[in-house]
Formats: sequence, C-alpha cells, structure tokens
Amino acid sequence: MQPDMSLSAHCAKLLARLMLIRGFPNYVSRLPVASIDTNDPITQLWDMFVLGVPL
Repeated sequence: MQPDMSLSAHCAKLLARLMLIRGFPNYVSRLPVASIDTNDPITQLWDMFVLGVPL
C-alpha cells in the first residue's frame, strides 16, 4: 500500500482491479442506482460489500 495515496485513490484502484475478475461486474450491477451513479469509489465499495454476497 502506498502511504501517499488517499483513501479514495486506494478504493478506486481496488475497484478497478476487482472489475478484472471474471464475473465480478455482476456484483456491481446489484448495487443501488445511487451507488452506481456516484463517482465516489469509497461509497461504491462500501455499498457493494454491505450486500454481503460471498465472492
């Protein structure tokens, strides 16, 4: 983890890497529309993990 990166940058990087996993975009499609429309990667990851769907 790079200490000079913000939390938002870390979340964006993690989200981008997760999207490379086959089938992972299906989990993102389960997010509420408000989460998908936001440009905040922290909210997107939080809302996705709150779903509790096992990866």
